[in-house]
Amino acid sequence: MTAFAPLPPFDHWPVHVADPRFGFVWYCDDATLVAHWACAHLTEDAVNAYQDVVDRALGRYADEIRRAGGLHIIQDFRRTTSHDSAARRTWQARMNRRKRDYIRGATAVVPNASPLFKMAVSGINMLAALNFGSSIDLIDDIETALRKHGVRAPRAPSLL
Repeated sequence: MTAFAPLPPFDHWPVHVADPRFGFVWYCDDATLVAHWACAHLTEDAVNAYQDVVDRALGRYADEIRRAGGLHIIQDFRRTTSHDSAARRTWQARMNRRKRDYIRGATAVVPNASPLFKMAVSGINMLAALNFGSSIDLIDDIETALRKHGVRAPRAPSLL
């Protein structure tokens, strides 16, 4: 197995998006996007590449996302421990460019993150609450996050 491979449970999921700059993304039932970050350090380039995938999902699945009341995003940061300040600023800027109702909620799995990285996630959580009326649920275990939101491996290929 190479370093650029998803961790369980994603190692048995059909690949929708695999990008060595950030990791893997799947579009699942109920307008849920699951991101499994494969990088230890979050960079501005990684954030932009990932946010481009989010933008594609918002465009291609717009009707389904609207019917669901927005996109629910699960971020698996098990491998990510740190970030650049430019990555945080870019993440916030990309979120701010979107319509207020694009997101209905988010979950971040951050078991191994540094206190600074957890603080950055908390800052983005505040932005989401103020600007989008949603919040980020912080969880230590990906299986718990997937169960909580009823997410299963996608069956069909994605258009991402």
